[in-house]
Amino acid sequence: MILQMIGYGDRTRTQAEVVRLFQEKYPELPQISQGTRSLAGKVIPYKSSAKYLGVTIDSKLNWNEHIANRTKKATSAIWAELTGLGHWIGEEQTTGHATIWNKATKNCPVLLTLQDSVEPTIYPSPKLRIHIPSRDDWDNINNTICQNGIIWFTDGSKIGDKSGAGVYSKTTRTKLYFALGSYASVFHAEIYAILACGMEILKTAPKRRTIQICTDSQAALMAVESSKVKSRLIFDCKKILNDLASCNRVILTWVPGHSGVPGNEEADRLARVGSIGYPIGPEPILGIQGTYARPFKQLM
Repeated sequence: MILQMIGYGDRTRTQAEVVRLFQEKYPELPQISQGTRSLAGKVIPYKSSAKYLGVTIDSKLNWNEHIANRTKKATSAIWAELTGLGHWIGEEQTTGHATIWNKATKNCPVLLTLQDSVEPTIYPSPKLRIHIPSRDDWDNINNTICQNGIIWFTDGSKIGDKSGAGVYSKTTRTKLYFALGSYASVFHAEIYAILACGMEILKTAPKRRTIQICTDSQAALMAVESSKVKSRLIFDCKKILNDLASCNRVILTWVPGHSGVPGNEEADRLARVGSIGYPIGPEPILGIQGTYARPFKQLM
């Protein structure tokens, strides 16, 4: 038995390591210093961690090193699978398939495109009134529409992978639609419709008028009303509405969508026309949203 142990020690002496555990917690234990242990005439080095059966054991037993090793191995395995799917990686590699990844990141710079984001900013709510009537109130349109005001309707739409916005006013005989491309969500299309409506109204420089803008997106109304802004599009929309409300009485009103309200139906039709059209200029028209760019950031 002793000979077998000596033989085993002789075969594994280059792999043996000593890891000191619990030294700070139990100071009464004998101190282990470098070079104080040997096996088959070979000094066993002292290490802060060692592997045993695939598990990395560190001196503090906090398992941080083991978790880091497992994470690194899993990441390498995932990249290997991506390689099999046709993605090649490398730092400025110029030979073979490695050039595909480099060209893709340079020619399709998703993270370098216009972002729809700003530093979180406290922007006071516009000096306007936000009115959310019930659906029953819209049964009699005279209860919700200002009789002596300039009435506008806005809407956003998304058909397939393309979005559009529509603006309509019977009072001014205005019909506008905008193609917003493939990156804008319905919410952003709704916000842009309100922004475009405000810009169109400012062209006529109205003074001391009652202006009512109707939208079927309560989310857009809440975003405009909120004081905290993280979206560049919402920031611009609030600024335009503030400029408009500085000399006029502005009311943002919720209208139920697809409920037969004539102005809303026409704005919806215009938004759908915009969503099947092609945008003028390079995309993204409104900037990349954080939810779209996040998966690409996780690959970096």
